[in-house]
This record gives sequence, C-alpha cells and structure tokens, in this order.
Amino acid sequence: MSNVAYALKEYAKQSPAGAWTLAFGLEHKYTKASLSTLGVRDLKGADRCSVAAFSEASQQIGIGDVNVVLCKLSRTVCESGDVWNGRFQKIDTDEGEIFAEVKFDADGNVVKDDLNFIT
Repeated sequence: MSNVAYALKEYAKQSPAGAWTLAFGLEHKYTKASLSTLGVRDLKGADRCSVAAFSEASQQIGIGDVNVVLCKLSRTVCESGDVWNGRFQKIDTDEGEIFAEVKFDADGNVVKDDLNFIT
C-alpha cells in the first residue's frame, strides 16, 4: 500500500465517507484559461503525479472514484491595531476562512457547488 493510500485510509477511519474536502497545494502556477480549457490535462510534473497518486490511492482502499476540483484558494486576513505616534501598531491578526475563488472540475468545467475547507 502506498503512503498516500495509507494516509487516506487512516483519514477515512476518522471521517464519514462523503463528508470530505481535502486540499493540497500545487507546485506550479496555472492560468484560469488553461484550467478551464484542459482541466487536469494541464497539470505539470509533480502536480500531475499528486492527483494521480490520490486517485490511485482511493481505488486501492475501496473508496472508488474521486471528484477532482482545481481551484484557487484564498484566505481573508484582518489585522487590528492602533495608531501610536503616527505609526500603526498591530495588536491582533485574525485569519479567516479559506474559500475557493475559482473552481474547475477535472475536465475544465466551472464548479458552482460550495466547498467547505477545514482550517
């Protein structure tokens, strides 16, 4: 069993099937145009391998097909503070929720469903 399959199997023990949204970063940068035209066929090198490994691992442990969604993730960050002697003094930083700005399925079609990410 691959390391990815083992990790996925351990995750599956803790979370009910169907309630998963797993995200991982990609090595390369992609344009909206290329992802909307080619989907996962546009992925390069390690990124293509990561998606393939995850798909193969889900088959190995019996989950079946996975829905791959490519998206640009963002996180809102708010800083609060006060101005003292003409300079901003940061008091607190609040890292908000992660949200997907743009989402494409494996074929490059726009995904309109909301995705909830664990932060």
